[in-house]
Amino acid sequence: MIKPHPAIVDFPVVLLSMAALFAVISLFKKNDFVKRAAFWNLFLGVIGAIAAVLTGLIEEQNLIHNEEIHQILVKHKFNGFAIMILSQILLTWYWVRKNKFGRKEYILWVSLLVIAPVMIIYQGFLGGRMVYDEGAGVKPMELQLEKEGESPGSHHHSDAQGGHEHNNHQDTSSSKKIQPVSGHEHNKGQDTASSKKAAVEKKKELKDMKY
Repeated sequence: MIKPHPAIVDFPVVLLSMAALFAVISLFKKNDFVKRAAFWNLFLGVIGAIAAVLTGLIEEQNLIHNEEIHQILVKHKFNGFAIMILSQILLTWYWVRKNKFGRKEYILWVSLLVIAPVMIIYQGFLGGRMVYDEGAGVKPMELQLEKEGESPGSHHHSDAQGGHEHNNHQDTSSSKKIQPVSGHEHNKGQDTASSKKAAVEKKKELKDMKY
């Protein structure tokens, strides 16, 4: 079964980061399109953040973990909540004040929005530690392979590449070759030739004695 949380987290990561980028650009470029792009990326990023938090909480209920994973998981969970709440506050702030923003207030709003990608980087670091360092939620493939009678690192593709068929072909070709005469059959032939030669010589001696 595919877990939804890893598939969903990419959306708020990209959307909130793009919102911060457009917001910074809007400080130097007087263009309403850039501000609108920042707003809509933030709006979609908030939806993605809510979905990421919800799926993360659901998967937490069935996650097998130890104390090390639990300590990282607590930080990961609360940092995820912080990202979601911060993005919601900034979205609401912009929605209410978008036509009343002063220069200083808008700079403050952009500065807080830039914090979101920093928190996202930390969130990814915590998630990476849980998965890659501690193995949280990862199926133990090496143990599974050993149960199936294979050792890790011994996987090969000889059958898939036709190695098995090639060996069969070689065996068939070899079977068509003329088999060497066995030692017993060779000796038997020699004995027969010797007995014929002895019979001829014996016959010759009898003929000589007759005359």
